[in-house]
Amino acid sequence: MNLTYEQLGAIFRLCVYMMQADGGITSKEVIPFRRFLYRFDGMDQEILNEIMRVGQYEVTDERALQLIAGLDDDTKREVADLLADTVVSDGQYSEKEEELLDALVESCGLPAPVIEGYGEDKIPPTFIAVKTSGLIEIWQTETNEWSEVEGALCEAVGAERLEVVRFTPILNQLTEELGLNGRHLVFLMDRNAAMKEDACDNMTGTILYGRGYEIMGDIVLALETDEGYDVVGMESFKKECAVFDAVNDAVGGLMRIPE
Repeated sequence: MNLTYEQLGAIFRLCVYMMQADGGITSKEVIPFRRFLYRFDGMDQEILNEIMRVGQYEVTDERALQLIAGLDDDTKREVADLLADTVVSDGQYSEKEEELLDALVESCGLPAPVIEGYGEDKIPPTFIAVKTSGLIEIWQTETNEWSEVEGALCEAVGAERLEVVRFTPILNQLTEELGLNGRHLVFLMDRNAAMKEDACDNMTGTILYGRGYEIMGDIVLALETDEGYDVVGMESFKKECAVFDAVNDAVGGLMRIPE
């Protein structure tokens, strides 16, 4: 493998993010990267320090993702294995780590990391529609591309146009409780629901809005990226369940699963 200092610095930058995913960096989490570098001929502590400096100060996050995405398939396999080794080096494998690993794999086009249990909880992008009656319906899409998501979610609430409700006090609190990584909890509603003669109030939506404004019609619980504000679904069954449980607790058990 012939890699530049910039490419190795990019790999180091991703490893650091994995090390920090569950809190502070431990000495055990550094070992896989050092082992990875010392396979290169002529590697010594001085070169290692320079690579870490480049990764920390000269390579931006965007540039790091571009560099990794441009690697050949064999090197991508090595990077995926390195990230996997970094994740499990401290004897733990948290949900936050798996979410971050998913994001890096998708962004860089890496092969699936070899970790016991990795991917077993994966589901297609999933959204939770909450009817005015409190009953829920699960909607899934093949991708998170808005062109596909929008049509499915309009159908879910019987709307022609959707409005995203974000950053209310209770949604912010739930986002923090759920520990969403690079995402925040939102709900989507029919922009014209209040104008429809048969529209009913949605108590779940009204409580989540929390500003004395009555939400009319069905709503959809979803996630939105912190950067870009892209509406996306939940992509793990554990996350879907966690969102349902957290929201249902917050609204006093108004949401119901169909029997």
